[in-house]
Amino acid sequence: MTRDEILKGFLLQADELSNGDEQTLDSYIEMLFNTEQKNSHAS
Repeated sequence: MTRDEILKGFLLQADELSNGDEQTLDSYIEMLFNTEQKNSHAS
């Protein structure tokens, strides 16, 4: 699985969980980017 596929899957899942609620979706995306930044600092 490529990183893009994982991101796409994550966004699809976040969209389902948020029931299309943009504010919830935004917080999922923010959470994802925060995780990404932590991971890039660790490596």
